[in-house]
Amino acid sequence: RSSTFQGADATTNTGLISVFFGQEPYEYASGTRKLNFNTIDVDLGKLVDLSEGLSSRFFGGIRAGWVHQQFLVNYKNPIAPGQFDTNFNEREKQVGIGLLLGTDLFYRIGLGFEIVGNASTSILYSKTEISQGGEELINGIYEPSIAFSDITHNLQPAIRIALGLGWRCCFEDSNTALSICAGWENNYWWDQYHIFTVSSLGSPPAFNNAPLSIEGTYFRLSGDF
Repeated sequence: RSSTFQGADATTNTGLISVFFGQEPYEYASGTRKLNFNTIDVDLGKLVDLSEGLSSRFFGGIRAGWVHQQFLVNYKNPIAPGQFDTNFNEREKQVGIGLLLGTDLFYRIGLGFEIVGNASTSILYSKTEISQGGEELINGIYEPSIAFSDITHNLQPAIRIALGLGWRCCFEDSNTALSICAGWENNYWWDQYHIFTVSSLGSPPAFNNAPLSIEGTYFRLSGDF
C-alpha cells in the first residue's frame, strides 16, 4: 500500500496520477494494489548422470497458471475549483494453460544434500479479462464517470528460473527417491502486466503491455521413480 500528500502530474504520467486527463493535482491520494499469482506444473522427466557429482533431469509437461490483480485508488481534496473527489478500480484476471519444457540440475555436496537449479519455459494459451471503473463525488453522491471492460485471448510466453538447497533420500533396492528443496525463484511473463494510461472522461482507457516479474522463496516436495 502506498500513499502521498502531493498530487502527481497527469501530463507526464508519473506518480500516483489521476486516471482522468486534465484533472488538477489533489492534496491527498492513496492506492492499494493486490496480486494473486499461482502456477501448477504436471511433468515427466528422466534423470541423467553427467558426472560423479552432477546430474540433470530433462522434463516436459503441462503448466497451468493464473494471475489476478486489483488496483484501488482514491483521490481527495482537489486543489483547483470545479474538480471532484475520485475513486478508481481496476481488475485484471488471466488464466492460461500450455506446454512446459525445462531441466533440473543437481550438484551433490554430501550426506544427501545437493544444490538444485531449475530453468523452464512455457507457452500458455490465455484468457485475460480487464475491467475499469471510476466514480466522482458530485453533490455528496458518487456518480459513475467511466466504465470499461475487455476480454482477450493470446499466447503467453513465460520462464522460470530457480536456485535452492535440497535433500534427497534414495530407498534401498529401489529406483525411487524422495527429495525436498527450498530456495529462490523468479517467474517472468512477457506482456502480462496491463498498465492503464491517462484518458479523457468517458473515453476507453489505453493499455501498455509490460512484463510481469515475480521473485521470492519457494518450497518443493517431489518423488522420483
